[in-house]
Amino acid sequence: MEKMKEDGVFPDSITYSSLIKGYGDQGLTDSAFGVLKCMLDTGCEPSHHTFLSLIKHLVEMKHGKENDLCLTSSVIEFDIVVELLEKMAEHGVTPNARSYEMLIKGICEAGNLRVAEKVLDRMMQQEEGISPSESMFNALLSCCCKLEMYKEAAKVVDDMICVGQLPQLESCKSLICGLYKNGENERGVWVFKSLLRCGYYHDELAWKIVVDGVGKQGLVEAFNELFADLLIARGQSMIQAFFPKIQTQLRSERTVKGSLEVKVVFSLFYKLAFLHGEKALTQDKPSKQL
Repeated sequence: MEKMKEDGVFPDSITYSSLIKGYGDQGLTDSAFGVLKCMLDTGCEPSHHTFLSLIKHLVEMKHGKENDLCLTSSVIEFDIVVELLEKMAEHGVTPNARSYEMLIKGICEAGNLRVAEKVLDRMMQQEEGISPSESMFNALLSCCCKLEMYKEAAKVVDDMICVGQLPQLESCKSLICGLYKNGENERGVWVFKSLLRCGYYHDELAWKIVVDGVGKQGLVEAFNELFADLLIARGQSMIQAFFPKIQTQLRSERTVKGSLEVKVVFSLFYKLAFLHGEKALTQDKPSKQL
């Protein structure tokens, strides 16, 4: 790196991360942590992949080198993560909010929810008391949904909304669909109503959750319940937003034209979503709440 600097070329995050991986692959873990310190001292931010690489090397030191070691829930242990944090401290690196965020993201990416939760608790209990960021919560939420741990995912959504943060809609779509499939309809409605109150445009929820989520998966009961909640939240403006598409569908099927009852809107809206797919609805999709 000194030669690079002499030539006017300064290392970036990719350079540092590559060095960390290289030292780790050679079993030079202390050198890898030394590079991490240099990386942070120069203002380069490690990614969650950088932390995963360091965890991988610590695992190999503890359990022995394995070919194509894959970081799974059976490999990452909490004591390994504690060792990572202690080694960072030994090298003068104090984990900050960004470090914890990348670490938690990496552990969630590896599918180890319980370890991620313990790291989160450790972060909040340390002297400086770092509060979880929206990105940390969303990493936990995504991990819960991938593991089909929907009760835990619903709690994460509740925690986020309580502190004014927005859960990712893609994860919420998986969560609500999963709850309905498991017969937890009331919890699914509760999550959806929470999203209605937390700052998302209702149109966003209509497209992502109702159409692209429960509609496409054929969850008729969920579709009707959630669309009913949208109608209550937005009143006639919800019908007006989709009325042109419904009229087009009526004309194409040569059915009766005119005003529509709510139950007809339900059936037609569902038919558009499930039978014709998202493409039929996303034409002239409204970009703002009406």
